[in-house]
Amino acid sequence: CKDPEEPDCAMAASARFLARLLQRFEGDWLYALSAYNTGGARAARAFSKGELPPNQWYVERVLAARAVLARGLCVEGSGA
Repeated sequence: CKDPEEPDCAMAASARFLARLLQRFEGDWLYALSAYNTGGARAARAFSKGELPPNQWYVERVLAARAVLARGLCVEGSGA
């Protein structure tokens, strides 16, 4: 993909970036999602100190949305 304005290209690039963040933070979704939202430096600082990321609220919301999708509660046309 060469056009970041195309949704498929943007999603592919985002997925690659998140995969790199997961590697950087040893598979820890909490810090990978935090870094995705705020940038790697703030999340890395918290990770190295064993502290919660500075934007834990964002991570909690993303993981809650993922849980809803995983349960199939958010299906197009279902009215949910």
